[in-house]
Amino acid sequence: MSGSQLAKRLGVTKGRISQVESAELSGSTTLKSMQNMAQAMNCRFVYAVIPEKEIESVIRDRALLKAKEQIKAASTQMALEAQALSDEQLAFEVDRLASEIIEKMPSDLWNE
Repeated sequence: MSGSQLAKRLGVTKGRISQVESAELSGSTTLKSMQNMAQAMNCRFVYAVIPEKEIESVIRDRALLKAKEQIKAASTQMALEAQALSDEQLAFEVDRLASEIIEKMPSDLWNE
């Protein structure tokens, strides 16, 4: 579809279509403009944020990070009290805590 044809469908000037196209290229167009243009072309506009990995993997990685931070803090305190855990025990506790975090999905999961 030409810019002129699209402009006619939208009831705007061809120059306005050019402006929207330029704004799209620079990343400054609005979602509403894109949606209107898509509808005028008998299309559906789709805007999506897609994780790089499966969402379960993203959540598991974050839970492991949070668990490691918590276990590290506790482990440091335990070492000061001569009650340090072995590497195997630490790994088990990190995995256990990460599973608990995933199950409860706390609101602060994504806090730094």
